[in-house]
Amino acid sequence: MQRIITVISAALALIGSSYAQEITLQGIPVEGSLANSVARQLSVMPKTESNDFSFDDITFWVGEGENEAALVLQWNDDREQGALVWGYRFDGSATGFDMLKAIASSDPRLYIAGSNSAFGYTVNGIGYDLDNDGDIALMNGDSRVEVVDGFADTPSSDLTAADADDLWLCGFSTEGYWAYYVDDAGNIPPSGYSTSGASGRKLADGSVDGWIYGTGISVTWKTPVAASAPVAVPEPPAEFTDGFFILNEGWMGHDSGSINWIGNDDTVYYNVDSKANDGGSVLGNTSDYGQVYGDYCYVMSKQAPRLVIMDATTLKVIKSFDSIGGKDGRGMLGVDEGKVYVGTSKGIFVLDVSNDFSLAETAIAGTEGQTGMMVRVGNYVFAAMQSAGLLVIDPATDKVVETIENSKICGVTASNDGTVWAVAGSDIIRVNPVTLENATLTLPDKMVSPWGSWTPDKICADPDEPALYYAYGKGSWANSENSIGKLTINADGTLAKDAGFAFTMPEAATAGRSQLLYGGIGIDPQSGYLIATATQDGYGENYSYNWVHYIDRSTGEVVKSTALKNDKGENYYWFPAMPVFPDNNNPEITLDHITIAKKESVTYNVTDFVSDADNLPALAVVAAASSGDEGVFTVESNGFGFSISPVAGGSADLYLTVNSNGRIAEKTVNVNVDKTVGTAAVSAENVEIYPTVATDVLNVTGLSQGNVAIYSMAGTQVIRHDLSTGSTIDLGTLASGVYIVKVTSADTVTTAKIMKQ
Repeated sequence: MQRIITVISAALALIGSSYAQEITLQGIPVEGSLANSVARQLSVMPKTESNDFSFDDITFWVGEGENEAALVLQWNDDREQGALVWGYRFDGSATGFDMLKAIASSDPRLYIAGSNSAFGYTVNGIGYDLDNDGDIALMNGDSRVEVVDGFADTPSSDLTAADADDLWLCGFSTEGYWAYYVDDAGNIPPSGYSTSGASGRKLADGSVDGWIYGTGISVTWKTPVAASAPVAVPEPPAEFTDGFFILNEGWMGHDSGSINWIGNDDTVYYNVDSKANDGGSVLGNTSDYGQVYGDYCYVMSKQAPRLVIMDATTLKVIKSFDSIGGKDGRGMLGVDEGKVYVGTSKGIFVLDVSNDFSLAETAIAGTEGQTGMMVRVGNYVFAAMQSAGLLVIDPATDKVVETIENSKICGVTASNDGTVWAVAGSDIIRVNPVTLENATLTLPDKMVSPWGSWTPDKICADPDEPALYYAYGKGSWANSENSIGKLTINADGTLAKDAGFAFTMPEAATAGRSQLLYGGIGIDPQSGYLIATATQDGYGENYSYNWVHYIDRSTGEVVKSTALKNDKGENYYWFPAMPVFPDNNNPEITLDHITIAKKESVTYNVTDFVSDADNLPALAVVAAASSGDEGVFTVESNGFGFSISPVAGGSADLYLTVNSNGRIAEKTVNVNVDKTVGTAAVSAENVEIYPTVATDVLNVTGLSQGNVAIYSMAGTQVIRHDLSTGSTIDLGTLASGVYIVKVTSADTVTTAKIMKQ
């Protein structure tokens, strides 16, 4: 009580037009209205909402030593939860400024503006990066003031923070100033007014320094709150190659779409599209579809900017379009290295990549409905159009050549043999990509139509075996599925649900809630896992719980999960739309030499001779195939492959160009047409490859000399066997799946497809 009376008496003695002693602010003598303001503030003992906070409650400590001090900051801003408290450890002598400097340089959210004068260091402004977005900058009018290690060296007291979301107050006048309070008995917050500035304040073990922004009114300290240690925000990689993207719709009404990156070490980097472009907003509202094609990453949004084109490895924006014929963005498809099809709510527009990304003003004739997913196989693009069916488009002429009618068509994909599959609710339509022959099959589980509020359909193909993965569930809207099934494609083109694949959704974060799949699914070519995103069911804050699941393609087991937070480690409303995978590897043509009989034609599909570690070889397109000498052989291509027809005996080169997901492979392959027609040379009809459904061994008969090469469906050679050593090939090292067998001798080339069980 005696201490309180003493402080009040001392303060009252300072009030008046003439002062018995000098009025100081941070140790600097002040006069006039500012002195009156400070005196009024000192006339009342500081109050506190709570004073049971102690040094033991501090969680963010800076420095080392046996002595401990505390720093308390209060902006008197409604956004702060309380007076923030940091801890400072030291040995020997230290000042209040030493503590400020140590904490501001250690906490990247805290920054201070001030300068030295004859009276020591003066604090004019203090800021705090409340949203932890790293956007820290100060402006003095139109001039930028640099902040280095938490400090801006400037005498100006008229600074503003570049980020309005920060806590920031600056001044040294009656309009506002930072008042300095101290205590040496461990009381948090302090109540003793400091007669010196920070650099003149000597700290001791148990010292407490408090800074509060005042305007001459009585001081009330808010309840002390321990400042949290800043969440370490990892620096995004310079190139996005080792991992995959998660495209987010964005929180409608709060922010636009965004992209997160998950590294192969499971580190999550948030808002990498913005960070790669100087922190600005990049994508439009409700970003639902993205694709890496060639050297570019394309993102479609329902609202402006509706199409954004970025560098695929750095995400630097190259060009964006606010309008696509006045329509909302949907799916898109890279057609070839010079052309992209841009889907909208009212048709497909052509983007001319080779002509500075010029965009057509009108949609392709016959596509003027709401279009969704698209896929190219061979010489055709297959596009799902609402209430109409599956459009078949010739990309060479940009004309619709056929429509496979079905009013329930809602999505499309292609399996690893090139067969096109179009989802139609409870049905799925199988389409031959060359002949366009089609058949309608029944799905074991009905898929939800995405047309109500368009989202990518949840179906994708296995790269190594004839199988499809699809999402289904109990709800009737596009993001209500909670199950994933696996369909095995039989040799006759029928489907069977894989009973050995059982996907069980992990538990949600909140008791009584469950997880729901949200957005498209896909297979990560680097890890081999099926990737699915999920959110917590319900509305409101439930959407702030988001996960990425890594699923074993054989069993359906969730191998691991990553919770999506934000840079502050908090839950956030991402609304993940789909995974997007980088394209790190160039395709390869695996053909080296072809020998055929003089009167025998041979046909190769892209699945027989294209290898691509990032994409389905079945989606590669034969862009060009020509003969070096049509007097020896001629060649024809249907985009999905090529056929060689011999003309006369001899040798000539085959020139091949293949486009796989916008990347080009070229190769010259020697073709030998056998002159010895009618001799005992072995023809393809004499070669037998069996069994086509194998377990441990494969037999090749009809040849005693030659080589057998076995390729995965991705085009990678997995076994090579010399027939001179025997006709039986050990398959024991192969995983279950579908493979291409290629038998080559001096007289013939024979290929077959087998399934290893």
